[in-house]
Amino acid sequence: MIKNIELHINSVCNYKCDYCFLDDSTDGRFTRWDDLKRFLSADTTKLNYLVDVNLTSGELSLFPELVRKAITEIRKVERYKDVTFRFGLYSNGSRCDNLKSLMDEGLLTPELVEISWDGSNSSAVRKSKDKKFYPIPIMQMSGYKYNDRIVYRSALTENLMDNIEETFSEFSMWETYNWEYYLLIKYKKYLKNDFLRKFHKFFSFVLDHCNVVDVYNINTLYDAYVRGKSICKNWCGDNSKSRIYIDSQGLVYPCGFFTDKTRFAHKEFTSFDISDTCDMDHISNSVSTICSNGICKSAYCDIKHCSRCNNIEDKCYIGKLRKIERDVFLDYIRLQ
Repeated sequence: MIKNIELHINSVCNYKCDYCFLDDSTDGRFTRWDDLKRFLSADTTKLNYLVDVNLTSGELSLFPELVRKAITEIRKVERYKDVTFRFGLYSNGSRCDNLKSLMDEGLLTPELVEISWDGSNSSAVRKSKDKKFYPIPIMQMSGYKYNDRIVYRSALTENLMDNIEETFSEFSMWETYNWEYYLLIKYKKYLKNDFLRKFHKFFSFVLDHCNVVDVYNINTLYDAYVRGKSICKNWCGDNSKSRIYIDSQGLVYPCGFFTDKTRFAHKEFTSFDISDTCDMDHISNSVSTICSNGICKSAYCDIKHCSRCNNIEDKCYIGKLRKIERDVFLDYIRLQ
């Protein structure tokens, strides 16, 4: 049963971030709404009774009418199938007024809305292409009725680590409730000893101040090392037949990291089109082949959603950071 759908509906973004892995050289706007409705309505497309749809793009807060269009079209499938869709998106927070309107209208589910914010010195790693000034997202959302249900996300860069104390001060100032940092794809600095030392200090600080904001990374680590669950949120383990990614051309993949639109794509994976029969076995078998031994062991180190990311390898961009997380976290747990 499909429980999660990612749908890429646009590629235009107003920021140029140092670490972004997406290719925004073309517009790539999704237009195949009739084909999508037929695909989702087909008996061969097995949908769970509740399906979360994540709308992806360059920056969707700039295109609220496109978001409304997508939600309106997909919800028509509810007339033909016993399914309820919930919608979320990932935003850089440029137009939080539009995000608020979409949530107030009941179109976006607040728990499925994620806003990027790269800390108190965000301008060092993300530049506005249109030269406009966009207010700080956590400031725009402060006091909003759903702010305690939204997640803010920060890329793990030296800039974030160098400014983590100021960043947490702003969390307190603007009443931010939920936050996580995320690891980047093929970020070579992750292999440097100086970066690793900074990360040890950074993560220790985050653990010591997790009362300021609910840090989702700590929840994930607890699940991984106390409850024994996988760190990967995409296709590993029990999720192997529950998630699909549909790109702007209507091609179906396991997740966005497998598409040709990323700079680190799995070229060996063959997608199918939404005009075809939904073939979840094909996706699941392909992913199992690629990821069964861990992506790092299969020479796919560019993609960091690894099914066995507890394995630590000297040349793995993520492995050493995972090891520091694990060791510092377990020491923290022992002292509680």
